[in-house]
Amino acid sequence: MQLRPWFVVSLTLNVGLLLALVWTLREKRAATVSNTSSLSSGTVARSMVPRPEATSQDQSLIGIRDALRATGVAPEQIEQVLRGALQKQRQRAKRASSWWKGTPYGGDLQFADPMEMHRDQQELRQLVDESALMAGSLGELDLGYIPETKRAAVTRILQDYAEVNAGHTANGLRFSADMAREDLLRAELQRDLRAVLTEKEYFEYTLHDSQSTEWVRLRMDAVSLGLTELEFRETAQALLAARALADPQARSNAVEQIHADLRARVGPDRVFEVRAKNSSEFYQLREAQVRFGFPQAATDRVVETWHRTAQAAEALRAQAADEATRTAAWRALAADTRKEVVAALGPEAGAAYLEQSMSWLREWENGTDTRMSGGMMGKR
Repeated sequence: MQLRPWFVVSLTLNVGLLLALVWTLREKRAATVSNTSSLSSGTVARSMVPRPEATSQDQSLIGIRDALRATGVAPEQIEQVLRGALQKQRQRAKRASSWWKGTPYGGDLQFADPMEMHRDQQELRQLVDESALMAGSLGELDLGYIPETKRAAVTRILQDYAEVNAGHTANGLRFSADMAREDLLRAELQRDLRAVLTEKEYFEYTLHDSQSTEWVRLRMDAVSLGLTELEFRETAQALLAARALADPQARSNAVEQIHADLRARVGPDRVFEVRAKNSSEFYQLREAQVRFGFPQAATDRVVETWHRTAQAAEALRAQAADEATRTAAWRALAADTRKEVVAALGPEAGAAYLEQSMSWLREWENGTDTRMSGGMMGKR
């Protein structure tokens, strides 16, 4: 039996927490807990100065950290455990507050306090290896497209720049000085990466990991249009050529034309299918499939019905008709659509699904023209 990755991680963390608890209990029983906050290993962030004394909360987290280290748990997993422990402490503190200021199920009625989040991050910086924090901020790097002999160097460069950026900007709050600084750091990052990678390897890095606006937009197209890898790469090459144009207006026009040509090449049918399957209606349809157990063919029939309905709606909008005729036509289209969905899913599942989904259908039944959800009309 092959274990799923999330199960393996969950099992590792649970075992680690259990071992930490056992360690803490033994320490209490032996009365050997120290009153200092010495950090036995790991690098403290450059901008942080360790506090002279540790609270009981700090000692608890230090005990968990040291116990996990003793069992050989990876630094980034220790960081995840300690982050979760800090979050649990916050939750316990909130539950201890006045009951009428919270929700019945422990939810928070206020936005997360940036200062609390900043203090948590400082706490983590004092408890774990800096490399673990950087790994957490970078996420799970997938550098399989880079030669194995260069992966360590690229990872170190990315970690160094993430470390330089850490703590200089608040979440969601950026000033002009921050943006200028980020531009400078981005240029330096590109220079350092180009010093390690060949042009071909750097192009692969750009395709896989670049966070610039244009590449993010291209990835959004890849999702909304269902691009193949070849289409993605060809468009990326065209974008690089457009970026090389000296005139800003010519560059902007070229980029816009590339995206327009891409949509035209993909075609409306494929655009509709991809967008339909990324819509809330499709998600609810899959939930209904789990709940009622109807076959995949029934789900496919509903998607086909959406497609025919979208085409009929566009044709209806193009017609010149008086209001009464148009209202009657919308109601007739809604009735036909409802009938086809119920025929595909069955009376019980169809009625339950339509009750919770396809709200635009009820608007049509009232004679009101409204767009189908999820961009399924193919117009964005």
